[in-house]
Amino acid sequence: DVYKRQVYDYDNPPDLKERLAAHGFEVEEPDAIMVLDLDEAPEILLRPVTHTVKRITDPDKMRHVVEVENHVWGEDFTDLGRNLAETLVDDPEWMSVYVAYVEDKPVSAAWIFFPAPGMKSPFASLWGGSTLPEYRGRGLYTALLAVRAQEAVGRQAEFLTVDASPMSRTILEKFGFEKIAYAYECTWKVRTREQE
Repeated sequence: DVYKRQVYDYDNPPDLKERLAAHGFEVEEPDAIMVLDLDEAPEILLRPVTHTVKRITDPDKMRHVVEVENHVWGEDFTDLGRNLAETLVDDPEWMSVYVAYVEDKPVSAAWIFFPAPGMKSPFASLWGGSTLPEYRGRGLYTALLAVRAQEAVGRQAEFLTVDASPMSRTILEKFGFEKIAYAYECTWKVRTREQE
């Protein structure tokens, strides 16, 4: 079994991640928790998107997201695809998934979560934003960011949040996102008797 715990740099006690590491948790490199006030979103994010970006409404097409994620990260994201497909069926108002295509090939994927039905929150959260290496530098990441920002504005969200990797943080800062904290994913893998 694998247990994950997200630790923020403002958590108490201040040495929480060090304590978890001492008890066998693997502490990953930090992500920057970033926020954009949509009232201050740059004009480029509000322009019509000229790339071929489609909102995924067919659960079977979540395989396009999985294809992109598998290729970019070299891991198996089948479970992610299954979870996104289930959410699309069970709670379609909670999430939107977008894929960018070049000549009908899925090359970049991202999604956005809104507050759960009945929950009032001014925040919408961004996830994904993965692009195949050979298609980077073409504005696809920006296009996916723009379609999600525009949907968030249309749905009266006030802020966008994102857990940004160092590479994404550099891009997001150009669009006005500000870092408010660091988050560390801590993973504990339970060893079975056969593994001991």
